[in-house]
Amino acid sequence: MDSFDAPWSPLLWTMSIFTVVVLGGVAVAVALEVPAVGKGAWILPLVVGSSAFVLVACALFTIRGYRLDATAIYVQRLLWETRIPLRGLTTAWASGDAMKGSIRLAGNGGAFSFSGLYRSKRLGRYRAFVTAPALSVVLELADKTVVITPDSPQRFLDRLAALYAEAEIL
Repeated sequence: MDSFDAPWSPLLWTMSIFTVVVLGGVAVAVALEVPAVGKGAWILPLVVGSSAFVLVACALFTIRGYRLDATAIYVQRLLWETRIPLRGLTTAWASGDAMKGSIRLAGNGGAFSFSGLYRSKRLGRYRAFVTAPALSVVLELADKTVVITPDSPQRFLDRLAALYAEAEIL
């Protein structure tokens, strides 16, 4: 089984830090302004709890890397892996601008990853498991399109070509 890191782009670092600062700042501001007891005190645990929940939820979906074997790609998260079966792989290629012009339909747009369901004119609907868009590898399967960002797109494609001779690896 081959492993590939998922490096973070400067944009992902910036957006993740911004998210932490904004959510933390909101929680601190509310904690300083809302009384701990009395009228309106219910807002304090709501805001602090919501901010913490969003940060933890986003952090859990952090993409740490990818593993590739003869049947699937495994997207390594903090506590689990997401399995993407490669049955029906037709085409794969590297494209530094694969996500250009994409619209996020559902998922995370930059707090520890760019992941979820996206849409673009070029790719149509696709699933993204991305940390550095410039390293994008597009995988077209019979029933879906997936974008990942391994640390070495060419090494990933070379290994994919060795495992899937019937697919068109560009």
